[in-house]
Amino acid sequence: MTDGYVVDTGVFLRWFVVDRVQRAASLAVDYSLRMSDALFVQAALERQLPLLTTDVKLSRAVNALVPVEVLRGVAVDPSTS
Repeated sequence: MTDGYVVDTGVFLRWFVVDRVQRAASLAVDYSLRMSDALFVQAALERQLPLLTTDVKLSRAVNALVPVEVLRGVAVDPSTS
């Protein structure tokens, strides 16, 4: 560790980022989420904001943890899911 950074395999991360990723990883395991979804849930929790998503399954999984707003009528390209 040097100057508040973690040095591992050439990747430099600030400590607060490491903590955020660790909390998101715990959410991913505890709620069976994809890591990308868990990072958004973690951000919503930290900022005390509702999670905005088009993913109904995700909203059901974390509804007890964070307020969720499901965006309806938003076109989602199935090839990117």
